[in-house]
Amino acid sequence: MKTAVTRRAIELKSFAPEAMKEVIDGGNFEHYVLGSTACHFAGRQWTVGSFSVNSGRYSFPCRVLGAFPRNLVTIGFTRRMSAPGWFNGFEVHGGQMQIIAEGGEANMYCAPDAHWVAMEMERDELQAVAWKHLGRELDLPRRGTMGFDVPSTLLAELDRLIMVSLRPDSDALSLRPAIVRAVVELLASHDTEILRATLRRHAERNRRLADAERYLRRHMANEFDADAFASAMGRSERSLQLLFKEAYGITPQQWARCLGLHMARRALQRIDPRLYTIQAVAEECGFHHMGRFSRYYQDLFGESPSVTLADR
Repeated sequence: MKTAVTRRAIELKSFAPEAMKEVIDGGNFEHYVLGSTACHFAGRQWTVGSFSVNSGRYSFPCRVLGAFPRNLVTIGFTRRMSAPGWFNGFEVHGGQMQIIAEGGEANMYCAPDAHWVAMEMERDELQAVAWKHLGRELDLPRRGTMGFDVPSTLLAELDRLIMVSLRPDSDALSLRPAIVRAVVELLASHDTEILRATLRRHAERNRRLADAERYLRRHMANEFDADAFASAMGRSERSLQLLFKEAYGITPQQWARCLGLHMARRALQRIDPRLYTIQAVAEECGFHHMGRFSRYYQDLFGESPSVTLADR
């Protein structure tokens, strides 16, 4: 009996983070819009057993936090982008591939019009194909993420196979062996020692960002203080500005405001208005001037806080 392929498509014309939580099959992701612009998202998936192919396209600049499935290796690349992105400590550009070990975390920035692809499969399947076609196992990370440049011709062939498989009328199952083999050939094309050194450098940058993120979340109820932030991080204000601009395209203060607005939106979608006020929510999220809060909120989400509360 032929194994069934399950397909799923997502088309969103507004910012709907709950609908994007599983843009990669089995994952759990939080999306944050980073600019006042129209928010469109288009995603496609197909799965068979533990194997999946996923693709997504954002019209808006966004940050994505979350986790990949615990039992699967994830391999991804960005097909198109309007500007370089960021993923787990390193800059993402064209002609590059990422591999994430089982249960890896995601800290990603996508510029507007980014179109990405992610494949999930069991480690044993990858290694079995490597043995068959290379006569050896691949050196895959046991934890964390690796990112590396790959030959453009090999990546173009994998991209072609992926796009064909995502068509609703395609025989995706018959394309699976060719997709896995193309992935194996790409993963075998890199220099392991160089990658290990790069991984250590990227991990340190990602750790600094994680420390900064924890600080900002702990102090969300307070107005952003650049001096206090720099002192707590043990770094200069300028170096922190550069770190955030490189990673997310915005400053620490802009991210603190953006984070507070998203937390306020989530609260307004869930609270009982008989027990809480919009002002109380705003103050808990670091906004102590209601006029500015309403303006920032309207600019980012395209609606007032009161409309969000009424539509909960």
